[in-house]
Amino acid sequence: MVDGKANKAFRKEVYFPLETPDSVCIVHYLGDSNISEIAPHGNSKKTQPFFRAKPSVIHEMELKTELEKPHKVYKNLVCDNTTGHDAVSKPRNLKQLHNLRAARQEDVRLSRDAIYNTHEIAYEGGFVHYL
Repeated sequence: MVDGKANKAFRKEVYFPLETPDSVCIVHYLGDSNISEIAPHGNSKKTQPFFRAKPSVIHEMELKTELEKPHKVYKNLVCDNTTGHDAVSKPRNLKQLHNLRAARQEDVRLSRDAIYNTHEIAYEGGFVHYL
């Protein structure tokens, strides 16, 4: 990219089958790869490359943060990481674990309305006799 404009001398084309578009794809790079530049991920202003953690690692982090505090999970995962590539087999930072825990707690929450939650619990549980 020069002055914010894309260079068309090197580009990527992705092909999906019409019958099953989720099953497989073909990625085809055309042109001279030497003219490509490393760009930040998405809207990031940082120049460091972005590596997404493996889905199995994210799932493990979600399960462990249900039982333990995020800072303990982070410490254990970073110190005990002996396999794989460091960038994708461990959490990026402590904030990532806090975000995973918050998202999980948001998924299991009935609603943000306390009175509505009380009604739901009263109708399901049977322990509230008068409301």
